[in-house]
Amino acid sequence: MLVFLVMTAACGLYGMAESNYRLQHVTEENAVKMVLLEDMSNSIHVISRVIRSLALISDQATYDREYAKIALARQEYDKASGELQKMPLDKKGQDFMTEINKNRDETRPKNNKFLEMVKTDRENSVDYLLKEANPATAIWQNNIHDFIKLQRELNHLDEIAAADAYSNSRRLILIFSMTAILLSIALASLITRSMLDQLGVEPLAASATACTSSSAKLTSIIGRSY
Repeated sequence: MLVFLVMTAACGLYGMAESNYRLQHVTEENAVKMVLLEDMSNSIHVISRVIRSLALISDQATYDREYAKIALARQEYDKASGELQKMPLDKKGQDFMTEINKNRDETRPKNNKFLEMVKTDRENSVDYLLKEANPATAIWQNNIHDFIKLQRELNHLDEIAAADAYSNSRRLILIFSMTAILLSIALASLITRSMLDQLGVEPLAASATACTSSSAKLTSIIGRSY
């Protein structure tokens, strides 16, 4: 009996621990990674939008104001990327980061070249933007989006694992609990039967016999006293 109770408690604790671990992995790792990747993607989007607008801006003050957004977006990207690379990454995650960093190192020089060209040669700078810088940026963004997709898939798998751990734990607790109850009933029945075998009669009958016998003896004693 005690063994089944211990097993019930152990199953409950294990199931809770496993489910909690999976949920923590979702909230403390996968979700954080997705936020950082979204920040990186948004920064690239800002840079790409600003660069396209610079090809159309002739006013220097407006140009300088928009240009400042590029430096800020790059700082935000580098911050998010640095934090992401400090987090635990599996083989696929490491491969994605290697490729994404490669894309960054290839794309930023092309964007910088466009920013220099647009100051003196607007027509050719636009052609360079369309043929070189923009395609490189698109590849960069696509790799980040693929990494986000991978994290969403991992999130889904962890959620399924957490639900399975909870379901399995509940099922085992029910099985062991019902087994403990049935064993308790069986044990109580065996103890009762053992007592009946020792008494030779049902407890109520034995009690009635004892009461009758005691009453008869008392009557006899009272009768003799008169």
